[in-house]
Amino acid sequence: MVNRGEVWLVLPESAGGGPAEPHPCVILSPPEIHDHLGLVTVAPFTLAGKPAGYRVPLEIDAQRGMIRLEQIRTINKRALTRQVGTVDRKTLSAALATLRDMFAD
Repeated sequence: MVNRGEVWLVLPESAGGGPAEPHPCVILSPPEIHDHLGLVTVAPFTLAGKPAGYRVPLEIDAQRGMIRLEQIRTINKRALTRQVGTVDRKTLSAALATLRDMFAD
């Protein structure tokens, strides 16, 4: 089962190169989408990059990084390999509020 706010390792899309390592992403979409359509909307978690209004700070396993909301994408649920963490409620709320602001008129 996949839940909003979980951090999962995601298989990268095939780019024709050699094998690539899975990367951590935060689940943003609600379970209604995952369970019925088999699709998951995610945003990557990265340790690199500069802070910005559309990036939400996140710490996982004592590693400080950011949820990169400018890179959201919808993937097939089969691309999820394993859960590696969970985002706290405050951080998830901040990410969802930032998305609302990004897409508001």
